[in-house]
This record gives sequence, C-alpha cells and structure tokens, in this order.
Amino acid sequence: MTRTFTGCLVFVGLLAAAPVWAADDEEDVGSSADEETAIRAPSSEAAGRTLAERIPSVTRRVFAKAGRLELTPVLGLTLNDPFYTGMMMGARADFHVAEWLFIEANGNFFAAAKSDVPVDGGSALDVTYDRPAYTGGLSLGFAPLYGKLSVMAERVLHFDAFVTVGGGVVGLKDAGSAVAVTASVGQHYFLNEWFGVRWEFGDQMYRAARATGLSKEMQHLLSFSLGAAFYVPPSFEHEEL
Repeated sequence: MTRTFTGCLVFVGLLAAAPVWAADDEEDVGSSADEETAIRAPSSEAAGRTLAERIPSVTRRVFAKAGRLELTPVLGLTLNDPFYTGMMMGARADFHVAEWLFIEANGNFFAAAKSDVPVDGGSALDVTYDRPAYTGGLSLGFAPLYGKLSVMAERVLHFDAFVTVGGGVVGLKDAGSAVAVTASVGQHYFLNEWFGVRWEFGDQMYRAARATGLSKEMQHLLSFSLGAAFYVPPSFEHEEL
C-alpha cells in the first residue's frame, strides 16, 4: 500500500509540473523566434530600399574625373596604309565636364617608312604616294561605362570605356591639308588618383589625292595608340554611395 501510495504521489507531481515545463519551452521557442525575426527583418530605413541599394556592388566610386584636366602623351601606329609603315606620336588634352562627358583637343605627328607594293611579275610600282604628316582636331567624348576588373584575385582595377566624335585637319606631306571627320573608341585603366593608362582606336576620314595625277578620294587613316594619362588636380574628394 505504501509503495502504491508513494507512486501515485510522484505521478501526480509530474502531471502538475508538465504545464510549467511546457510554458518554459514555449517561452524559449518564442524568444528564439523573436530574435530570428529581428535578425532577418530589415530595419525601417532599409525596408524601403531595393536589394541592389542595400548591398551595392561598389561602395564608392574609386576614381572621379568631373572638373579635372587629363593630359596624355601617346605613341601609336597607322594600320591601313599600303604604301607606308607609319608611327605616330601625339598628345591629348581632355577637360572632363562630367563623369561621362569630356571635350578633347588632340594633335599627332607621323613618321613613316615606304613600303614596296608588289604587282604581277614581282616588281614594284615606281610611284611616290603622298601620306599624312600631321593631324589636329577637337572632339566631344562620351564615357557611359564605368566598371572594375579583378586582376588575379589580388587587386581590383577600375576602368571606363569611351567614344569620341569630332573634326579637324590632316596635313599631307606634299599636297597641303584636308578637312577631316574623326571618331574613336577606347578605354582608361585607373592606377591611382592621378595616373592611368589609355588605349584608343581611331579613324580620320578625309578627301585627298594620294599621288600627282590622281583624283581626290575618301581616305581612312586608321590608328592605334597607347598613352599615359595624368590628371590635374592630382587628387579628388571621394563620393560615398
């Protein structure tokens, strides 16, 4: 009897304690759920922004051009002259009105070695063809793309891509000069706040006679150039996004 009575008391005690333990478990679960919800739920300030705005791919624009002068000495090659192998030396002066817009003054001088033009029979044409000696002009440039590259997972290299259109003059070695329409595409790679590397592929279109006795025809002076870009002033204020 005594053992039976004692067992009944223990069973009743367990039944009485069960709701208390269940309540404690519910409070623990509720507390954990509240904490998890607080962690996952965005703040009221962040709730109205998109994911791209809350987690931007670039936290700030590393390089700024607006209001700065870009001075670039360049070296290059002419690409499409069948009569001469030409080298180009020149300079660019760009004023960046905005991050995506700039005005450019440019000039180039050309040195060339004559190329023999074979004909049927293996001989060469004994004709002296005229060639460009210098060019100069003004252009309007647009740089709509700005991005970054990972270099061997060690460094982030920032760059932009640009196009230019404009006009100018092409000076010929023997026959005066001609008005030209110009266009180019290229990129800047920014190495620090005041220095970068620039490459450019350009076309200068003008009408000229390549030799005495020939009529004037549309000519294309294609060139590729590589330059070192220096920026003035040499520093700028970083813009936080």
